[in-house]
Amino acid sequence: MIFNSSLTTTCLQLVEQIPKLKLSLKAKEVQLSELMIEQQALEAQHSNCEQEIEAMISHSSDNTEKSETDAFKSLLRHSWRLKQAIDKCHTSALRLRQQITRLEKRIETVLILKANAMKALKLGGGDQKLQNGLDVMLAKNQLLLGLYD
Repeated sequence: MIFNSSLTTTCLQLVEQIPKLKLSLKAKEVQLSELMIEQQALEAQHSNCEQEIEAMISHSSDNTEKSETDAFKSLLRHSWRLKQAIDKCHTSALRLRQQITRLEKRIETVLILKANAMKALKLGGGDQKLQNGLDVMLAKNQLLLGLYD
């Protein structure tokens, strides 16, 4: 009977973690959406900057004034900074997609384990392997939630 009590407790703890995992998943999806909007804006700015650079190059002559040269250099620096910001957004988006995938898989696994535990409880038992699997999943979920908060 102690085993069923432990299994019930663990199952309840898993049930409590599911909304937290889903909330974390939703937050990551919102972050990704916001990041993609930011990246698109940066890409549009970069495209405009590149067009300005092309226009300056096509209209340049041998007697280009210093102010035009300084403006050209400034535009090149700005273009480079935009490109770096775009790359940073891209890297962050990749990381967020990995976290989202990890959370989706974790939620799926938790739901399967919860179903197995509920089935075992209805049948009046379970085994130590199931209990160990549930305990490990609880610990992993706590770590994952701690990383993403």
